[in-house]
Amino acid sequence: MKNLLQESICGLNTIVLNSETDPIERCVIICHGFGAPGADLVPVGQEMIGAYEGLKNTAFLFPSGPVELDPLYDARAWWMLDMVRLQKLMENGDHRDLKNESPQQLPRCAEMIEALINHATERFGIDRSKIVIGGFSQGAMLTTHVALTTDRPVGGLIIWSGALINETLWQDALKNPPPTLVVQSHGKIDPVLPYDNAVELYALLENREMDAAFYPFNGPHTISPVAIEETAAMIQRV
Repeated sequence: MKNLLQESICGLNTIVLNSETDPIERCVIICHGFGAPGADLVPVGQEMIGAYEGLKNTAFLFPSGPVELDPLYDARAWWMLDMVRLQKLMENGDHRDLKNESPQQLPRCAEMIEALINHATERFGIDRSKIVIGGFSQGAMLTTHVALTTDRPVGGLIIWSGALINETLWQDALKNPPPTLVVQSHGKIDPVLPYDNAVELYALLENREMDAAFYPFNGPHTISPVAIEETAAMIQRV
């Protein structure tokens, strides 16, 4: 890899991964899940750049969430979760009713991602239509919120094991232009974020007449190989 740098961008510690070929034609912003380090998904970006010739002119940005959970392991989050309540629900085989959740920190984090998008357009000299945003779990929820509520659409959205939250707000934002392309994936036996909720999220995306593709898999709360392959294909289309 030509560049793997750690920088402070728009108030977020961010790892910048540039491919070996200039100029940069598109940029992908990927946000980690709750409790993961900022570098958690860097290997996924490296894998995609290394495996797909069409991504040689692509830059990846991996921001770290602003909430520090454990400095020893660099465990971070975008907003806090009620872990005691979540653990009890999981023990009882139940799930959180996510659809009405609206985290207090969400608007501020959304502003940070918007600032990161603007930084990428200026830094690489590209249009927002060449920006893909997304993430895993909590990072997917955050970037889905940004993509659905902005009045300036991005080129693509990645939803790896995300969830439908802020249902009323996301439905009210139907008038906003959607992202051009969407790849969503979710495990059918996910014990953390319910699969049925992911299906409802996909239905909302379909109602917005997005170019969205949903890739369920027989697995838990993780990212499937098929999801990575289809994401790489979508990014190349952008």
